Amino acid sequence: MKHIALALSLLVPISAQARSPVPPSQWTQNYIPSLADWKSALLYNGVPLGQALGNEILRASDGEALKLNRNDDTSINQILTTPTIHGGAAMGQSLTTPTINGGIATGQVLSRPTITNGMAVGMNIGASTSTPLNAPDARLVSDKFGEALSVLDFGAKCDGTTDDTVAFNAATAAVADTKTGSGGSVLHHVLIPGKACVITGTVNLPRGVWLSGTGMSGSELIFGDNSQILFTGNNVTNSWVGSRLSDLYINVSGVTSAQKYPIDAATNAPVSSQIDHLQIEGGTYYGIDMSGNNVTVDTVFIQGVKAVGIRVGHGSTGGNNTDPRIINTTVSGDYFAGATNASSAILTEILDAGGLTLQNNDMVGGKIGTLINPQAKQTVFHMFASNTVLSDSAQQYGMEIDTGAATSTASDMKFDGSWTANAQSMDVAINNNGGGNVNGYMFVGHRFYLANGDAFHAGTGVQNVTITGSQFCGNSSSGTGVFISKGDSGFIITNNRMPSSCGGEGTGNSAIGVSAAGANDHTVIVGNDMNGIAYPINFTVSDANVVAAEIAHNIGPDRTMSIIAASTTSTLPANIADYAEFNTSDGATVETLVGGWFGRHVFLHNQTSGSITFGTNANICNRYILAKYAYVEAIYTPRSCWYLH
Repeated sequence: MKHIALALSLLVPISAQARSPVPPSQWTQNYIPSLADWKSALLYNGVPLGQALGNEILRASDGEALKLNRNDDTSINQILTTPTIHGGAAMGQSLTTPTINGGIATGQVLSRPTITNGMAVGMNIGASTSTPLNAPDARLVSDKFGEALSVLDFGAKCDGTTDDTVAFNAATAAVADTKTGSGGSVLHHVLIPGKACVITGTVNLPRGVWLSGTGMSGSELIFGDNSQILFTGNNVTNSWVGSRLSDLYINVSGVTSAQKYPIDAATNAPVSSQIDHLQIEGGTYYGIDMSGNNVTVDTVFIQGVKAVGIRVGHGSTGGNNTDPRIINTTVSGDYFAGATNASSAILTEILDAGGLTLQNNDMVGGKIGTLINPQAKQTVFHMFASNTVLSDSAQQYGMEIDTGAATSTASDMKFDGSWTANAQSMDVAINNNGGGNVNGYMFVGHRFYLANGDAFHAGTGVQNVTITGSQFCGNSSSGTGVFISKGDSGFIITNNRMPSSCGGEGTGNSAIGVSAAGANDHTVIVGNDMNGIAYPINFTVSDANVVAAEIAHNIGPDRTMSIIAASTTSTLPANIADYAEFNTSDGATVETLVGGWFGRHVFLHNQTSGSITFGTNANICNRYILAKYAYVEAIYTPRSCWYLH
């Protein structure tokens, strides 16, 4: 037994005998750890090894949670920071900036997630970011949604058959500007895809909303009899936030009756609103109704109008429809030159406007190209029309200005570089059938072409019209270049071209250049080219209605000789000429010379066989004897008599 005990004692190292455990760091190659050594080795700082390992990991990461990658398996009730999760299900966790590939995230609050595939349900992604391709900066998705939404986000199908009216209204209502005050908010954008969307009712366009498509050849709205886009206007005092409609093609081929304007920017008097890059096609009855403050129609094409293309100022009075603009716009009517149908189309109708601008437009066909026709208490004034076709090939008038009531005003309008041509009646007609105020028009560099009647016609009750630097070409010989009704005054007609032939703009011209019917006070007709016209100036006057006028230095009258007879009362013809020739005489003394106005000059030539005596018993200022074949200049003076010298 002693030998056995000795042998066992040799097998058990001395270190394994009663003593403190030897830590693993002191174990040598030949050292055999005792049971106590192994137990001690499985504890670290008095705690189990697994716990100690976790503590060491936390200490090594400065107390931060470990960034774990979990594949498959289930993570429950953990707080994970920037995890990458592949497959599996993450439930009841708060995830910050996760990258999730595949799987379903349900009921979670995600901040700045990057989500690839899968489905995100019930998540708040307002603080997430989006970086467009090649863009330098990431931006909040909530900000991007604040700038533009699609009607598709609100249920629009835009499949060419489904009625999308409700979805459109939901989209525009969602971004309407409801802020109060003078500034309001930014214009919010609602997009229409490049598809065909059916509209059967009214789409409201509230304050602060921009509704746009992808272009006139992209997004299409299909309209019926009751379809309309309605600018709902501005209900905030002193606010200048408007609305905008743009980049659309509106198909009205399905409209069968004249019920609504497809675009109504008048009923609610919007401010600072715009309709641009729009096409309305398919033979519409109406086009755009506009009235309010600073409403603009820009780059719009309206085709085949049957009633009114663009109406301005409906519902407004006193010119309070301020600063409207129609620019770069084309409207065509249902009549063209040579057609046999009777048209009722008014391409542009202006009822009430202060500071209206018409620029670079083209009104083609229809009954009347441009109609300015204020009704009771309505005013059209301070109007600017420049480089614009007021009418081409109208069935009746190219442009007509008229009043509808004694309280109507149509005044202070300038037409600069404008055009009217090929009207089947008159190119420009200014009337005053309502007995209102029709006063103050300037035509500068206007082209009056190919009128089938008068190129310019002023009816009774029209005052203060200037036509200068303009051209009258190819107008009918049965009409007059400029016709002025009896009693109209303040006409200045200077430096215009109205010869018998213009070359390239039709053949021939009006037989009469300017015709004034009588009592036309303060008339100036100077420096015009009327060469070759049969009757350059027809100016009717009488001593009972003496007027002040200046008619001089016109090519045409300076080459014309009027033929009169020398008698007690000799009458100068209404066809104005700088020269009058007495070719017969009854031997009597000429006491009265009819046809004078203050400032008139005429050279009298005696072509009779004897002298002609002028007496002073009527309207001859000084006695004068005109020898055979001699000339004398006669000037009608403010004393209402002719001075001969």
